[in-house]
Amino acid sequence: MIANCFLIMTSCLINRQGRPRKGAVYFMNTLIDNRIPFVILTNQSTYTRAQLAEMMNRAGFNEMIPQMFYTSTMAAVDAICRKYPDKKTAGYIGGKGMTEILKLGGFSLNMNHADWLFVGSDHNATYNDYSYALRLISGGAYIVSTDPVLKEKTTSGDLIGSGSVVKMLESASGTRALEAGIPSGLIVSRSLVYLRHSIDEAVLVTSQPEPEITCGIAAGIRTVLSMSAMDETDNALQRRVQPDFVVEDLTGLMR
Repeated sequence: MIANCFLIMTSCLINRQGRPRKGAVYFMNTLIDNRIPFVILTNQSTYTRAQLAEMMNRAGFNEMIPQMFYTSTMAAVDAICRKYPDKKTAGYIGGKGMTEILKLGGFSLNMNHADWLFVGSDHNATYNDYSYALRLISGGAYIVSTDPVLKEKTTSGDLIGSGSVVKMLESASGTRALEAGIPSGLIVSRSLVYLRHSIDEAVLVTSQPEPEITCGIAAGIRTVLSMSAMDETDNALQRRVQPDFVVEDLTGLMR
C-alpha cells in the first residue's frame, strides 16, 4: 500500500450508468477487510449518506455504510461550526443529503432569514426558490457552494449544474460564495480531520485529472490517477495537471 489512508473520489468507483469501474470492488473490499482507513468524497447533496451506501451495495460493492462517505456539505458545516459557532441558521437549495447534514450539524433551517445559504444540486428548484434565495442573500446570508459544476452530464443529456445557479446568485447579489465542493481544498482538509489522519499519511484517488487532481494539488496531498474512466485516446501524461502516481485501474494500488 502506498498510503495509510485513502481519500477516494466517487468518479473512480462507479460510472454514470451506476456500474463499478474495473478493479473498484476488489480495491474497496481490500480496504474494508484490512481495516485500512478511507473515506469516499462527493459533492452529492441529493441523496443521504445512507442512500449513497445502499446504491453502492446494489451496484455490487459490499458492506458499504453511511460513515464511509464524506460530502462537501459536511466539509462546509464542519468549517463553519469551527469558525462561526454562533451563526447556525441556514437556507438551502439542495436535497435530502444536504438537509440531513445541516440538521446533524445543529443548524436551524429558515427560508426567511439566515446566516448562510447552502447551494447544491436540486433538479426540482424553481424560479421562486431562486428568488427566495436572493432575498436571503440581500438580508445578509452568505452563499455556500457545495458543488461548483456548471453543467451536469447525465445519460439523458446535459443539465444546468448548481455551479451555474451559484454564478447567477453571485451576479444578482454582487457577492461571492464560499467554495466547499471539489475542487476546493476544504473537503480534503476537513475529511482528514474526520478520519483523524494527517495529510502526509494519505493519498487522494480519482479518475478525473481536472478538477479532482487539481483539488489534491491545491490541498497539498499526494494524488493517484486511475485510468479506468479515461478515454483510450486521452494521454494523462500530456495534461497540464499531473498526479503523483498513475495506475491502469484501482488494483494497481494493491501492489
